[in-house]
Amino acid sequence: MRGFLGLALLLWALAGCAPGPVENHFPGVLIIAVDALRADRVGVYGYERHLTPAIDAFAADPDA
Repeated sequence: MRGFLGLALLLWALAGCAPGPVENHFPGVLIIAVDALRADRVGVYGYERHLTPAIDAFAADPDA
């Protein structure tokens, strides 16, 4: 019983030893899924009508 209690105490103490903060070296990824949008209706692909202003602005400057 003493061995079990000692092991439990040791594991409990080690659980509090968390590693330091880890830097994230991966860029952020944004996935946009649109169900009923056809590519031939998006302004960035040459469609004349102004139906997708947000998508067109994002395509013009994706780092903004």
